[in-house]
Amino acid sequence: MFAHRGFMFAFLAATLLLVHFGAGAKSEIPDCPSESVEFRSRPGTQHVDEEENTEASFYNQAQVAVELYWVDFEGQEQLSDSIAPGESTRQSSYVGHAWRMRAEGSGQLFKEHILSQSEEHIEVKQCGMSYSNLQGQDEESKLWLQQHGSRDGPALIDCPLSALLSEVTVRGFHVLCAVVEAGKVERLCVFANGLDQPRCTHSFRVQGGETVDAVIKLVGPQLLTRRPRPRAPSLALFTASGRRLPGHLSFADIGVPEYRRAMVLIEGGEWHWPPVQVGFVRPLHGFVHSGLEGITMKTLSLKPRVFEVKSFIEEKECDRMLEKGGPHVKKSGVVVKDSDHGKSVDEWRTSKNYYLPSEGDSILEALDERVQNLTRIRISHSELAQILKYDYNGRYLAHTDYFDPNHYKSDKGTLRAIANGAHNRLLTVFMYMSNVEKGGETVFPAHGGKPHPSDYSDCSGFRVSPERQKVIIFYNMHPNGDPDPDSLHGGCKVKNGTKWSANFWVWNVEQGHKRAEVHDRMVDRLQMWEERVDRQEEAVVTQLVAGLSADHEARVKSASSDGADEL
Repeated sequence: MFAHRGFMFAFLAATLLLVHFGAGAKSEIPDCPSESVEFRSRPGTQHVDEEENTEASFYNQAQVAVELYWVDFEGQEQLSDSIAPGESTRQSSYVGHAWRMRAEGSGQLFKEHILSQSEEHIEVKQCGMSYSNLQGQDEESKLWLQQHGSRDGPALIDCPLSALLSEVTVRGFHVLCAVVEAGKVERLCVFANGLDQPRCTHSFRVQGGETVDAVIKLVGPQLLTRRPRPRAPSLALFTASGRRLPGHLSFADIGVPEYRRAMVLIEGGEWHWPPVQVGFVRPLHGFVHSGLEGITMKTLSLKPRVFEVKSFIEEKECDRMLEKGGPHVKKSGVVVKDSDHGKSVDEWRTSKNYYLPSEGDSILEALDERVQNLTRIRISHSELAQILKYDYNGRYLAHTDYFDPNHYKSDKGTLRAIANGAHNRLLTVFMYMSNVEKGGETVFPAHGGKPHPSDYSDCSGFRVSPERQKVIIFYNMHPNGDPDPDSLHGGCKVKNGTKWSANFWVWNVEQGHKRAEVHDRMVDRLQMWEERVDRQEEAVVTQLVAGLSADHEARVKSASSDGADEL
């Protein structure tokens, strides 16, 4: 009840009050606390003696309404009350119980507290800038955006926007451009949700020496598209090539402004490739290495986000997966939704599968690392590769790879595994290991945002044909952590031949499947910050943007020439 009361008013108020438009304003308001993933009521306090019962009073001294949550023993938030500005509430609780206080609407964390006394008085203060400072910064920011925030203006001329902004909204993917004056970073100009538009949506004044963590704390509250889920990954800042920026490094440490002008804030804490536009081709040679040359990633679809990488798998890797996995495939199963208990698996899926370990096999381990470098997500977040065989008429009805907690309410094991939706399969890397003479396509029935079909066996929509050595990547979640229903997909019937394929399901949190020492070293290499490597990756982006600019100028010149000829 409390979660929705006055939601729109509170959201607008929180948007005005909680956003940092700049740094260095004088204020006695405390910094916003960092959210602790392990914060929860202490184990062993489920059943306590009567004398451990306590009364806690919560006083809201912030200028926005505050929602009060009890954090249970699993770390899940349970809404208890909503407190108006200047008001208080009294709660019966126990010593050792955990409480969180968030701004109503935006969900910004104001305070975490574990009760330790028989009677406690907890004051909830607003973090961030004072109201008067925010008003002034708001007006200054709007004025700057009007005068200097043009996408093609001189302030943003060195920001590689053409490689990062897309024709559609990419929810929770925010592009930050460093605006430089006299060799110093003076401001961050932001394109919220990665949408290509005429001017920035937000601007933030900075001092120029901020750390990555300080930047996240500065811009994050303003840009959030949804309230963070309990136990969900925290916001993170990335390079334009998807490398996570370590929180303790400063602008200068990460090459801003010397050789970097763009960063990407992702609400869900893991990298997502922006689609830009259908047909967009992104070179991968800066960080995807193999015996194959000229690897590129091409955007096939914007909704859902689907990418294609041809010749990604080496021939010897295809052969090894079939050699080691083929003899072990057996009839596939599915995780059944609440509404589908008692139904035969054959109603959805008629394939055979096997989960293939890679540890100890240098060929498969090399493929693991290439998948990690392609997705820019640690291989420890991946499940084992699933080898799939589809014989004649084999198919898989349209489905999503993410787990919707609303469909598994009676399956406590699945709900625990997905932390009630905070943890999930972020993307799917689907590998084709054979050519199929006819049929066997991967279909996306909700392509373009279409409603889900009534017939989930229909294969008449947008399809990708099997091609040996090719992979496609599609995202099951938006960058803000929301599931993407447009990622609905299926396997069309094989009409001639045999379809061999494999998939890597990559989660937004670590899994327990790839934890060997060799995998730990892979993760270390991805997370390691080395300026030489960073410069090489950034150079690929610079070259890409230069090529796009040259192509655009050539098209404009050609169009002008054609127009002159017509005259």
